[in-house]
This record gives sequence, structure tokens and C-alpha cells, in this order.
Amino acid sequence: MAHGSPIAILFLSTLASVPAAQEVGFAISGTSLGGKYGSAVDGGADINNDGHFDYLIGAPQHSSTGNQRGRVVVLSGFDQSSIYAINGDADLDQFGTSVTFTGDLNADGTPDFAVGIPGADSAGTNAGRVRVYSGATGGILTTYDGA
Repeated sequence: MAHGSPIAILFLSTLASVPAAQEVGFAISGTSLGGKYGSAVDGGADINNDGHFDYLIGAPQHSSTGNQRGRVVVLSGFDQSSIYAINGDADLDQFGTSVTFTGDLNADGTPDFAVGIPGADSAGTNAGRVRVYSGATGGILTTYDGA
């Protein structure tokens, strides 16, 4: 890992007890220096139906496709492989500032997820946007623009 590389560290715990020292489950490094990988993290849904909880990780200042467009990665909780990597649409959108699993909104049997995009300008400068994605396909289900 290069000095200064962004990193997300996920901790393992159970609901029954919280140990004094958390066990590190795994650590994943970001791919864009300054991308703020791990600024938003959610877990607890099984997107790929392998019996293991998967994770959403936001990197709102990821800039490989443009200036602070952002990126969200959906990682397998089993082997930490990428299920989906979705990039923001426009410069300064900061796609991935917030992420959350939403449950199965489209009733296809797979949990879906939402991504916050506070810098989106479609409804005015920095009006923001929330985009909801299918967990089964990674495709957009719906978009809510700020006012």
C-alpha cells in the first residue's frame, strides 16, 4: 500500500456481544489518491446470494473518471471481490458521500441500495440527488433530485 493511500477497514462483531477489542475482518485500499475511500460504508445485505453479507463503500472524491465524480464499490463479504463499481456522472458530484442498503424495493428477491450525490446539479447548483440501484443488476431503479 502506498503512503497516503485511502483505505477502508471493516470490523467483525456480533449482535450478542461487543468485545473490548474489535477483530479486523479485512482492509481494502482505495484506488484513487485523495478519493476518500471508506467515507461511507454499509453492510448487512447479501447482494450476490452467496450466504455472506456484502458491503457498500463510498469514495466521494474518487477522480479516475473526472474531478471528484465519486465512486461506490459493492464488495463481496466472502472474498472481498468487487461485485459492482459504479462511478459518478459529473465533476464535483461527490457520488458515494452516503450509501445504504434499502431492502428489496423492486421485489426481485435481492436487496437494493441507494447512493447520495450531494453535488448533483440537475435541479440547481448542488441541489443534490439520491439514486437507487438494483442489487441484482447494478442498474438504476429510480432517481430523486433535490429541490
